[in-house]
Amino acid sequence: MRSPMLGLTGALVALFGLFLSAGATDNELFLAGVVCFGIGVLLNLWLILRYERSGSEPETEAAPAE
Repeated sequence: MRSPMLGLTGALVALFGLFLSAGATDNELFLAGVVCFGIGVLLNLWLILRYERSGSEPETEAAPAE
């Protein structure tokens, strides 16, 4: 349950960053928006990588024959 909530949070942070940088009138606000967007994207990429490494795929090795 924690991963979907973190993924949703990352998506919301990324969208907030896009809106923040789109309406920026100065460089600092634009940079803050880009950083928020980057954090959101990196959070979601980290969650995907963690899911792939968790062993969610079925095992391909056969049991040793006796």
